[in-house]
Amino acid sequence: MTTVLGGEAVRVGLGADLEYDDAALLRARRETSAAVTIVCTPNNPTGGVLALDAIEELCAAGDGLVVIDEAYHEFHA
Repeated sequence: MTTVLGGEAVRVGLGADLEYDDAALLRARRETSAAVTIVCTPNNPTGGVLALDAIEELCAAGDGLVVIDEAYHEFHA
């Protein structure tokens, strides 16, 4: 959907233990001045979650919208 609307998707990989890399997410948001940041938490397929303080940091890191997709909340580890 992003590219259909003329945007560019920037993917941030998980850490070595398939956990969210908070610093990498924050860095990507700042470096791209993202208009929209979408985080699936818990994610699929690991069920890992992004901590509330990391979400708060993402929100404070820029003017763009932060969307938290909780579609997989039943699978939270």
